[in-house]
This record gives sequence, structure tokens and C-alpha cells, in this order.
Amino acid sequence: MFPVNILYNFPKKNFLDMDQKDSDLVELRRRVSETQQKIDDNASTMGKMLDGAKQEIQQLGELALLDSFRQRSESDGKVFRPQLPSELVTGTVLGTKV
Repeated sequence: MFPVNILYNFPKKNFLDMDQKDSDLVELRRRVSETQQKIDDNASTMGKMLDGAKQEIQQLGELALLDSFRQRSESDGKVFRPQLPSELVTGTVLGTKV
């Protein structure tokens, strides 16, 4: 066991330094947490944008396919009015009411 006088002789400056280091560590952890939250928010936003782009590409592909069918039908002298699968479900094409 250490003699009690060691505690009295221990420099108080080190305790202050430890408090400052603890405070700096808390601040660093807070900043890391904020940065991680920003990264998560950005990843979520990018995911939503990617999902929206995928849907738009799919709808544009459907439109291109239907346009090629329409052109073939018109060249055969037939009237062609197809419905996109998205029209059947939601009544919209690329976000506009049909």
C-alpha cells in the first residue's frame, strides 16, 4: 500500500490536464457523432435519389418499348393504344396524371 503523503505530493496540474483531456475527448466524440449522422443522412439521400433514378429509367424503358410497338403498329396500319403497367396501377406516367 502507498503512503498517504504520495497523494498530497501528487501535482494538481495533472488533474487539470486530465479534466481538459476528458473535455477534449467528449468534444471529439460529439463531433465524430455529428459527422457520422451527416454521413448517414447523405447516404440515405443518395439511396433515395438512386431509387428515383431507377424508377425513372424503368419508366423511360417502358415508354421506349411502347413507342417501338406503336411505330410498328402504325406501319402496319393498325391503331395502337397500349397501357403501361404503371398506368394500370397508379394512373400516372412519369408523375403526370393520364
